[in-house]
Amino acid sequence: MSWWEYFKEALKGLAGHKVRAFLSALGILFGVGSVVAVVSVSAGAREQILRQLRAMGASNVMVRSLRSSGDLEKWKRARARTGGGLTVREADYFASRCELIDSYCPVKKLSARAKHGDLSVGGEVVAVRPAFLDTSGFSLSAGRFLSPLDERLARRVCVLEEEVSRAVFGPGGSLGQRVWIDAEPYEIVGVLEAKQVSERKYEVTDIAALNKRIYVPLTTGLARTTRDRLAGEIDEVVFRAKAGVDPRKLASAVGRFYEAIHGMAGAEAEERDYEVMVTLDLVKQAQETQRVFSIVLAAGAGISLLVGGIGIMNIMLANIQERRREVGIRRAMGATQSDILWQFLMEALCVCLGGGLLGLLLGVGLSAAINFWAEWVTDISVWGLGLSLSVAVLDGVAFGTYPAWKAARLDPIEALQYE
Repeated sequence: MSWWEYFKEALKGLAGHKVRAFLSALGILFGVGSVVAVVSVSAGAREQILRQLRAMGASNVMVRSLRSSGDLEKWKRARARTGGGLTVREADYFASRCELIDSYCPVKKLSARAKHGDLSVGGEVVAVRPAFLDTSGFSLSAGRFLSPLDERLARRVCVLEEEVSRAVFGPGGSLGQRVWIDAEPYEIVGVLEAKQVSERKYEVTDIAALNKRIYVPLTTGLARTTRDRLAGEIDEVVFRAKAGVDPRKLASAVGRFYEAIHGMAGAEAEERDYEVMVTLDLVKQAQETQRVFSIVLAAGAGISLLVGGIGIMNIMLANIQERRREVGIRRAMGATQSDILWQFLMEALCVCLGGGLLGLLLGVGLSAAINFWAEWVTDISVWGLGLSLSVAVLDGVAFGTYPAWKAARLDPIEALQYE
């Protein structure tokens, strides 16, 4: 017999027990649907985390003042011990002597507020150097970024995020317009492209907040705007490692330097007024959390497929018991053991394939529901659908082989005598 004939015989056998075939396919249907949903959720989470990596810079090492990270009490205790905080001079000194650094940028978050006419311009005012563009991975949408001349002359110029520019000036553009920061006019010389916002559940840093900033030269911000007197000179320094340099190696060098300069050698993390963070480590922590979550979901989907496969095997065994006389007649008419085996194995495969195809539709529906109701980003890929369907077919082979083998081993004479 050809494969097509085996397939037609399998469909005829299943057509005689439609309800039974459908019920046996339900386990596979839900199992495949679960696999599709799990794969799509995991793929969506992975894409969100990769966005975080691109947004923060994979090779960046950040030194943050604990005040800027929000731990005020911890910062006060450390500040009382050191009497300092992060300074521009420290960052310049270290960068000039460390060969692992490609670029770096001190960052100061200002308490100043921006206005355009009578309209308040939403967003945080941040003082940075021109190197910020290299360390942050932002791209220009229009105009230019802050220049070394702006920094040296402490010019009153600024660069807006795309969202801020669009909210205040509309689609017409903001280049050449002015905003008032601490009652002084600043000319808008550039607009930065907005970075894609990640889901909060996968977020390592607040990308939405990064998309609502106004950037001014560091010297301008430190000299011309309102600052918190209790805070350090700067809030953060971002160091970018050279190509091929492990960021953790740079982080180790950064940590040793700041320990020495702040007199923190041997001090516990709670006693320090700063913290050193590696972007790659932060993202890997988020990946690990997502991986554990995916494993739990995948285990549930796997159990569902296992139960569905066992159900198919039980129903196939019962089916063979009822059709013993049919097997005997076919053997008496010249069918071989191989013909009988392939007939019943093909039936199991048809049940799993049908359940798998319906499961794909269920999985796509579940992914859409998760995206809509839970607001989780999902990513349905062709390979995910193919994987789910392949698992269903393998389930049919694994759990359909024994019943088919048992049917093929039936004695023809005993099978003909069965009533």
